[in-house]
Amino acid sequence: MSEYYETEVIIFDHEGNEVANHPLTVEIELITPSTAPSGMYGPPEFYDPGDGPEFDILSFEIFVGNDRRGSPLNISLTPEEYEGLFPQHQQAAQNAIEWAQDHERDFL
Repeated sequence: MSEYYETEVIIFDHEGNEVANHPLTVEIELITPSTAPSGMYGPPEFYDPGDGPEFDILSFEIFVGNDRRGSPLNISLTPEEYEGLFPQHQQAAQNAIEWAQDHERDFL
């Protein structure tokens, strides 16, 4: 099951000037749910602290405006394409994963 994280991406020109600010949607999938601690009341060798959830980013979609007919014009990118085109915006991916960890129940 996937959820969507909404943020924005700022596009800069070759001189570092801000050119545009576009809405960015990150599609995230829950790979493995978190597990609760177990074995807390037995011998220490049976203690398992549990694990946090594991997520994967499936895609990035940038809304760049409307076409001539007024329909939304979006650019869909794989995580690899996004990283190649926007290396300065990797914080968006990290923020999406942190958001997903805080909203794990939404994925279940």
